[in-house]
Amino acid sequence: MSNVNALDAALAGAVNKEPALQPFASLLPDLYRHEAFATDLELFLGKDWRAACPPSPQVLKYTQHLAQLAAEQPTLLLAHSFTQHLAVLSGGQIIKRAARKKLRLAEQEGTAAYEYKMVAEHKAAFAFNNDIISSFRIGWGPFLK
Repeated sequence: MSNVNALDAALAGAVNKEPALQPFASLLPDLYRHEAFATDLELFLGKDWRAACPPSPQVLKYTQHLAQLAAEQPTLLLAHSFTQHLAVLSGGQIIKRAARKKLRLAEQEGTAAYEYKMVAEHKAAFAFNNDIISSFRIGWGPFLK
């Protein structure tokens, strides 16, 4: 969770520094979750959670790449924003349910990072896309030989 927080904070910081990307950030208020992750981490680990859970070498490498993109090709940060957002959104709903059940958490306690205002619309988009993919009439036989 602390790694996702560090990555999200680096990504949000890079995007927020690029004026050309501001319209995208304002359109998707749920896109960046680092403040919500920090809230959850503080609840579980206390105020000093950052010292106890530094970013992994892999996350540091990724954040260095994001900094390089911000300096050289900032519009490519949108691809990373989109990918990270979908990862946290999709897996986050599963994590949220599991955490609430296993830890017996009250509603919206300890799962702030996985609370999305637009989750219903994300689900609708996912359902529409699945319907489209299901409508393809492609036989799998030739591909399995």
